[in-house]
Amino acid sequence: MLTAQEFVEILRAHERFTRREPNGQRARIESESLSGLRLPGLNLRESVLTGTDFSRCVLTGTDFGRAALSLCSFESADADQANFAEANLRGANLANAKLSEADFTGADLRPAPAENKTKVASMQGAIMKGAAFDRAQMASADLRGTDLSKASFDDADITNANLRGAVL
Repeated sequence: MLTAQEFVEILRAHERFTRREPNGQRARIESESLSGLRLPGLNLRESVLTGTDFSRCVLTGTDFGRAALSLCSFESADADQANFAEANLRGANLANAKLSEADFTGADLRPAPAENKTKVASMQGAIMKGAAFDRAQMASADLRGTDLSKASFDDADITNANLRGAVL
């Protein structure tokens, strides 16, 4: 289990990593529970967070660009205006998350490989008003009941995505 002090140290080293400064180290927080934490505006760009539980977190404006987020849970999280550009979100759970104006440009939101427990990237009931999904890989994603008003899907792959009840 990750302590608060360890978490802060990881974030500081990661900030140095993203600035390409000495003693920088890519953040690696895998299969940890950060559920319910307030983490707005963090720089988690290019981090490895596979399987981490971000459910009910406040992540407004957090930068997850090019991060490894496969099998993460963002269920009921507030990630409005977060950056997920080019992130690996395969098998992630985004159900009931607030993701208005979030950037998913070039993100991979496809189902997880068959050997993993999570089969489908679920965004069921999420609020994604004005989100950018340009070039995103979303084949077979579960978008039932999702608010996608004013969202952008230029060159996105939504083959076999479930859009039943989605607001388009």
